[in-house]
Amino acid sequence: MEKKFVIIRELEPKDISKVLKLLNQCDLCGPSDTIAAYRRKMKSDKDLMLVAMDNKRLVGFVMAHYDGWISMLWHLAVSPSYRRRKVATMLTREILRRLQKKGLKRVYALVETRNGTSMAFFRKQGFITLTKVNCVKFSLD
Repeated sequence: MEKKFVIIRELEPKDISKVLKLLNQCDLCGPSDTIAAYRRKMKSDKDLMLVAMDNKRLVGFVMAHYDGWISMLWHLAVSPSYRRRKVATMLTREILRRLQKKGLKRVYALVETRNGTSMAFFRKQGFITLTKVNCVKFSLD
């Protein structure tokens, strides 16, 4: 049996700055990704904010939103030096397991159109591309 080199666990407050650094490194950090925003989200969805740790090194992150009706998965990020080592698969499987435990039947993932690698990954995990919908955004700031 192969030994797991990475542990998946819930995000802790001490991890937030490392997560933001990883998101920046992966070109996924947006204006709403702040320490304060992550602290707020941890109050309601801590079990849906997961990190992958190799000893004390944070090497991956994913989070999901679940409002009782639908779930949205976003910010799946893996350190470039840990890619192709099943870290994204481990994070995705664990977050899907947690969402299924909440009774969810369907999960959506936000993936930027320019990110073909992520699209291929999600398809490999069993996600399908929705062709009859568009995603629209309204900023309140």
